[in-house]
Amino acid sequence: MNKKLKFLIAFLALVSLSFMSCSEAFEDNEFTIDNRSGGTLKINFRAEELTILAGEKLVLSELPTGRYSYITIFQAPPNATVQTEGPVSGDISFNVGTKALLVFVASGDSETYTLFASLTISDNLNGPGITDPLGGGSGGGGN
Repeated sequence: MNKKLKFLIAFLALVSLSFMSCSEAFEDNEFTIDNRSGGTLKINFRAEELTILAGEKLVLSELPTGRYSYITIFQAPPNATVQTEGPVSGDISFNVGTKALLVFVASGDSETYTLFASLTISDNLNGPGITDPLGGGSGGGGN
């Protein structure tokens, strides 16, 4: 084969490999919002206002890696004292394979309304540069 053809084949192989590795940035990243609060919630996430009705779950999948902020918007009964507990707003870092679950519940009456939030995140500890809190080193293992 001539040099130009060999170069073209090598170049196409390299481009193919780079596209395959880019798709890993979206691998299984997922953000689930579970609204058990009894009222409609709105979440401002990645410059979008998402509406989650009472009793429903919203699953956002194939999220790119990165750190994103979220803010919760909700409506309380008129004249009630409003309280929140837990991460009703904050930041979430998505690495390759991150799954995040944000659950909302509420309690209250005409005087006091409390919105509770619970956030759990399950990262892939085998990813590069991630420290395993149980094993003390980088990478996986550590049970």
